[in-house]
Amino acid sequence: MTVVQCPGCNSKFRIDPKALQKKPVKMRCSVCSLVFSHGPADGSVMEQDFDSIIGTQDGQLEESFSQSSLEGLARGITESAGPPEPGAEESPEASIEVEPESVIREIDSILGSGNEVAGEDDGEPKKLSHERSVLKMIVSVVLIVLVFLGICLWIMKDSLIPLFQQDAGEQSRAVLERGPFFSIPEETVTYELLSNNSEGAVLVVKGVIRKLTSKPLKSVLVQARVYDRSNNLIENRNAYAGIIPESGEFVRQKGSDIETLLSAEPRMLGALSTSSDIPFAVAFFGRPAREGFSFQVEVKEFHWK
Repeated sequence: MTVVQCPGCNSKFRIDPKALQKKPVKMRCSVCSLVFSHGPADGSVMEQDFDSIIGTQDGQLEESFSQSSLEGLARGITESAGPPEPGAEESPEASIEVEPESVIREIDSILGSGNEVAGEDDGEPKKLSHERSVLKMIVSVVLIVLVFLGICLWIMKDSLIPLFQQDAGEQSRAVLERGPFFSIPEETVTYELLSNNSEGAVLVVKGVIRKLTSKPLKSVLVQARVYDRSNNLIENRNAYAGIIPESGEFVRQKGSDIETLLSAEPRMLGALSTSSDIPFAVAFFGRPAREGFSFQVEVKEFHWK
């Protein structure tokens, strides 16, 4: 056995030397509760040296020591075991006999405490090291997966881009199919009552069709309806937008000629195909022009390019 001395209260303890062969261990003093480290080369002495210090091999004092040596030895043992309780008085002989047993009992109890402290301190760093290793492993796996996905996307980009473009085109077509595509603002709609040389009265309704999409337009057909004072329908006529005759034409031309001009589908609207505002005109001759009290205009048909 090896004897270890507490650096706080100078108490001496007995410990198995096998615990000190590889590395220092931590132990707690049972006298002053101080936790300290002790290694194989920290000034420990063997059990036989400790027996010579306390002056007994089999529990009794050597007869070769003098009375003065016994008193000094008793004082040393008393200091190593800790200060006596207040008011307690013991004779030198009692100290010599009792103190070695007390020290041995304290040494036996400290052996377990020393092992527990060493085990706790050695296990905690191992636990933290294990947790860090697991965390590093998880981060490494995530980075590898992200890099792999990035490489796959880079390789497949030529095939993925057309798919995205196709989806965008389908979405825009879906929006286009839902509409609305046109509007006729009320503030742009006007009417004019003229006198025609052959038909008598002629009612000319003019306005602007506002296109709500940028898609090129081939033609758009407008329908106008005339109602009397009782809100009964008198007549409805269709006309293609983009054709606006002058007011003199409505006065000089026959009704049939003007009707043919306004109802002929244009081959293309030219610059108006991409314009947001497309003008239109619808003409009513005879009774509808004379008895008409109100009218209504809407887009009847259209064709894209």
